[in-house]
Amino acid sequence: MARRFNTVGPCQREQHYILEPKERLPEIPLLVQEGKYFWLHGPRQAGKTTAMSLLAQDLTAKGKYAAVLVSAAAASVDAYEEVAAEDAFLYELRAAAQQLPEDLRPPTWDYEVAGQRIRAALSAWAIACPRPLVIFIDDIETLDDRPLMSLLRQLWGGFQQRGQGFPVSIGLISVRQVNDWSLPWGRRTSRQEWLTPGSLFHQMEAASLELGAFTVEDVANLYQKHTTDNGQLFTLEAVDRAFELTQGQPWLVNVLAQQLIATADGQIDSHHVDAAKSKLLQPQRTHIDHLSSRLWESQVKTTLQPVLMGEVLIDSAAQDVVNVINLGLCRVDAYGGVVVANPLYEAMILRHLSAVTFASLASVVLQTPAWMNPNGTLNVRAVLETLTTVWQRRGDALMGSVAYRAIAPYLAIDAFFRRVASAHGALETVYELPQNRVTLTWRTDAVVVVIGVRVWRDRAPDPIAAGLSHLGQALTDLPTAQGWLVLVDQRSERRPDHKRTTLETGHTTSGKVVSIMRG
Repeated sequence: MARRFNTVGPCQREQHYILEPKERLPEIPLLVQEGKYFWLHGPRQAGKTTAMSLLAQDLTAKGKYAAVLVSAAAASVDAYEEVAAEDAFLYELRAAAQQLPEDLRPPTWDYEVAGQRIRAALSAWAIACPRPLVIFIDDIETLDDRPLMSLLRQLWGGFQQRGQGFPVSIGLISVRQVNDWSLPWGRRTSRQEWLTPGSLFHQMEAASLELGAFTVEDVANLYQKHTTDNGQLFTLEAVDRAFELTQGQPWLVNVLAQQLIATADGQIDSHHVDAAKSKLLQPQRTHIDHLSSRLWESQVKTTLQPVLMGEVLIDSAAQDVVNVINLGLCRVDAYGGVVVANPLYEAMILRHLSAVTFASLASVVLQTPAWMNPNGTLNVRAVLETLTTVWQRRGDALMGSVAYRAIAPYLAIDAFFRRVASAHGALETVYELPQNRVTLTWRTDAVVVVIGVRVWRDRAPDPIAAGLSHLGQALTDLPTAQGWLVLVDQRSERRPDHKRTTLETGHTTSGKVVSIMRG
């Protein structure tokens, strides 16, 4: 079977292009060799399950250990069903062990006292197994509070016997750092300290590791595997552009490559990457679509909106910041600041946030819209006039359809032009929200229009001067293009839609005549 880029589930060596676990997690084999317990964390879709599954296979194949990866997800039952959680986990553990040679599989377990079954089973298996036992437990974050604490207490109970009557090494794998757990029902010890997963696991933990994104070299190495197998070359410019858009997020790196090889026949250049990006922004059933439901949660919104706008995180609790990082929506940059994970995720997030607005504009594109001439040609000027009319009637309503108020004006204008471009031409959007600007480039068969969007907020000057200056710069590279500037008034004391929305003309700093819509 020919190998391919994988975007669903863990990777398999025989079927998929992969980066070997020793390349991404070189510390873990040494930790196992030294009989250490460790915690591995990283955002969703970072490749944790793939790396640890392959590592377990490698450790077993070398003949020194019996290593398995087991998911704790099946044990994610109600917080008070600790016994059911134990039973589910042990069932999964035995199922995972079936991939081992028969002489390394666990014996029949005689369940003992509830709350100690996992410890007893691991102890019995370690004693019976002819090799040192290594267990990697994935999806720890799916466990409810009490099952999680029960598991950690049982691991701690057997920790002193590791290598003899207990697994020599255990790795716990989660999207969250162990210190990120704060249990609402936390109990106090005799020293009046909170008993939390962190305080309990730190008694066993030798290392806390993070599996982050690919480096640009990793992306090049992964894409080279496809070139080696099929002869299709990714140019250095294509690799650099792919890394710029994805920031090395493993799922995005793979799904982008999958799109590229499906649409490009020969050598893949940077312009192919940009075209593939546009395809990826179309709705599809992916994990980012699944994450979109989280965008409306108050804890996510209070953190993500200022991050998108480049503002100070005034209303965000520390745990909220950690949450958006663990979800993979944001990352910590080289300077310690919190930013959106990558440009592709930013575009996808903004597209999801404007979905309701886009849908509400369906009536704007009629069978014979106002901007179509009688002879069937496009009247470009009439598009701007239609936007003006729409805004006079429902500008505030359109902005209200976006949950993130500070971003709403940009998304509403973008949604209008995407609706138009879905029938006439193509639209490219460049978001620069921290600079209070969005630039749209609308290309039709007859004309190119550059559209600048600015927002006027409380305690801020009229953005027209900055808007005209930037629009003039954008038009320098497109001397034959038309220029439109859309200024949206979001001040608390603004006048009603129909009174403040106007259409006029103005001049850029270079003297080019442009159309200006205030709304």
